Amino acid sequence: DYIPSTIEEGERATAVVEYMPFIEEDITHIREYDKLPQTAKDLIKFIEERVGTKIFGIGVGPERDQFVQIQ
Repeated sequence: DYIPSTIEEGERATAVVEYMPFIEEDITHIREYDKLPQTAKDLIKFIEERVGTKIFGIGVGPERDQFVQIQ
């Protein structure tokens, strides 16, 4: 629920690991949300739910134009 603020709290913390399906398709050429594979859309929704806010967009590669704006 929160970031530990002391060493002692940090030592008592346990990691929560959740595995997500691998996005098998090459998405580096995609620039529109609707064209993303469902596994990518599911991952975006998962992250939005965990952080409690909407995601504006995602990078699909290292170049500036490799960006997908989400709604």
